[in-house]
Formats: sequence, structure tokens, C-alpha cells
Amino acid sequence: MKRIIKCFACLFITVALAVGIFITVKLNKKFPDEIVYGEYMQTFSDNGMYFINNNRLCFIDNATGQKVVVCNRANCEHKDKACNAYIPGIGVNMLVYDGYVYISSCESEILHGEDGQITKEGISTLIRLKIDGSHRREIYSADSGAVLSMMAVGDMLYFTAYTDYGEYKANVWHNDNALYAYNIRWGKLKCIKKYAFTEEEDSAGAEIIGISDKGTLYIDYGYTNGDAATGIVTNRIEEVNIKTGDVVLLRTFEDAYPKFFADKNKKYLQTSDFETDVLTMRECDDRFGDGKELFTAKNARVDWLGGYMHVVSSDYLKALYDYEEERWYIAKTSFAQEGTYISDIKKVDRDKNIVYIDATDYTGYKPGDLLPGDISNKAVRDWSVFLEENFIPYEDLTGEQLESLTWIDIK
Repeated sequence: MKRIIKCFACLFITVALAVGIFITVKLNKKFPDEIVYGEYMQTFSDNGMYFINNNRLCFIDNATGQKVVVCNRANCEHKDKACNAYIPGIGVNMLVYDGYVYISSCESEILHGEDGQITKEGISTLIRLKIDGSHRREIYSADSGAVLSMMAVGDMLYFTAYTDYGEYKANVWHNDNALYAYNIRWGKLKCIKKYAFTEEEDSAGAEIIGISDKGTLYIDYGYTNGDAATGIVTNRIEEVNIKTGDVVLLRTFEDAYPKFFADKNKKYLQTSDFETDVLTMRECDDRFGDGKELFTAKNARVDWLGGYMHVVSSDYLKALYDYEEERWYIAKTSFAQEGTYISDIKKVDRDKNIVYIDATDYTGYKPGDLLPGDISNKAVRDWSVFLEENFIPYEDLTGEQLESLTWIDIK
């Protein structure tokens, strides 16, 4: 009997020590240790790039450059919905995290009845499958709308989604929005906060733009105050408590169409003037307040590449900002004639010295030209070589080149 008691005592002490060590590690662990944001039509792991091609999830290995369909079904021809890699519809938002790929998509169809009534049918889903293409599972589904944003941190996947409110009307967008939390470990889905449709907040959408060291989420909730075509666009930047759904309003924009980028300890704010087609990029503080202005660019977009901002005005007017070293590079094609082309950059992995690119060659193409049939030719290249071959450091530009650089104004 004493031996049994001693065994139970030893077991209890061992379990107590293990729990104590686990709690101590958790308490001393810096939060968040890793954050992964969803991206449109692509996402990246340590080993390569996942992307959508012809409604199939594909993977390109960064070591070999080999491309495969992400499906583990034996003898699967990857031609129909039975394929694990099949991703229907449009609006694909995706991320890879902790051994799984999370993918959202939406399908919708406008139906014209014999009585003249117009209705809309569709579905919005969020699925996950293992990185080897197995264990496909649906974790969210709705009969309309789409998933707008995703972020994974710790044991949680957070995402926002909208659904249509009321009966469908052509060119009218009445949306209900919600913020969800999916526990990756236990497979439980919870709604944190709902943004119900109101007449004062039409054509609305909610997106996750960051997370604080306290675990609260930053949400960009944008809407118009009436007609989507003529109403004033408003964006509320909110801090949401993930346990209670309580909200703290941080700031409000009107007609600025803000976009936010966060990476490590830096945050950036992009605003756009649609009348002049000029965007402005600024650094911002932890509460998304304005900071130093970095640049303005005309008729351009900004892609986030992992350590770099990719500013693109056309196939040949492109620039890179290395925000870690605070250094600019200008594409050599920026000083050539229209019709020259530099590959679109999908992502840069500075540590591995690789760059993922769109390897389709568009040299000679101009706006309005018919494009080649397959424009999803992804590839992996040596980053330092690609950078030297295609870009010029800003400080090395000649006076003539600087004068011709009228599409971007670097501060």
C-alpha cells in the first residue's frame, strides 16, 4: 500500500513539475512570437510557395523549383471536386501555418426568374488541409459573402467575413460582417464580434490589420454613408478585445482609402487620393497614428514582399524599398521605353537569398494586347543576382535618371 502511495506521489510531483514548467514558459514567452497574415492567391512556408492555378492549390519548392498539385489522393487526376487541391470560385485568401494551409473562396451566381425577379445564390467557405494535401476539412461556411482577411498567431486563426444582408438587389451591397476566432488545437470556431448592417454603414467590410502585445486585435472597418458610388467612404480603426469583443476606437479616416502594413516592430500606413491617383506611404506608431512620410507615387500600388515594399506603377515603372536597411532601388526598366518588362516579384526571403517571381515574359506587351494563355508561370531565383540584374540603388542614379523619375517622389 505504501508503495502505491509513493508511486502516486511521484506521479503527482512529476505532473506538477511539467505543468509548472509549461506555465512558466508560457508566461515568459514574448507574445506574439510568430504572426502570419493571409495573402491573396498565394502564401509562403519555409520550403516554398503555395499558389492557386486553374482552381487548384499548387506548390513550388524553393530548393528545386519543382511545381506540384497539393493533393495526396492516389491516382487523382486533379480534374474535379474530388481532388483535395480543388479550390472553387474566386476571392481566394490563404495562409500556411503550423503544418496546414488555410484557404478561403467564394462562389456566387445571379439568377433571373421568369417573373423578372433577380436572386443571388452562392457559398463562402474556409477550408484547411495539411501541407501534403491530406485531411481536407471545412471550418467555416456561409451561403453568401466571402472571407476578407486572416491572421494566425499562437493556437488561433482569426478571420473576418461578410454575408449579404436581406434580399439581393443589383448594384446594392448590404453586408453583415463578423470577426471569428478558430482554435487550431481544439478545432473550435467562435464569433468574437458582429458588425450588423445599418443604413448609415453601407457596403461595409472588416479586415484584420494587426495584433498588439496584449493580444488585442486591430480591425479596419470601412463603409460608405449611403450609396456606394457617391457616398463618403469612412474607415474606423478599432482595437478589439478578443475575449469580450469590446472596442476602443483609435482613429477615423474619410475618403483616404487606407491600407496598413505591419512587420516585426514597424507599421506603415498607405492613403490614396482617387482624384489625383496619388498614394502616400507613411510610417505610423503602435496606435496607427501618422509618422514620417516615406514617398508618394502616382497611379501605383504597393506589394508587401517580406522586408521590402514593392511599388508598381506599370510593368516597367517599379521600385523597391528595403525598410530594414532604409534603402531604395529603382528598376532599370524605369528608364527604358514602354514595352520593356521586369518580372513581378511575389516574395523575397532574405535569409535564404531567394525571390519568388512571375516568370511569364511580358516584354513587348502594351495595354490592350492579348496576353498568353497561361500567366501563372511561377519560379524561384537567386535574390542577390536578380536584384543586381534588374535594379539600381537610388544613390547610384545619374542626374538625368533622377529628373526622369517623375512617377515616384522619395522623401
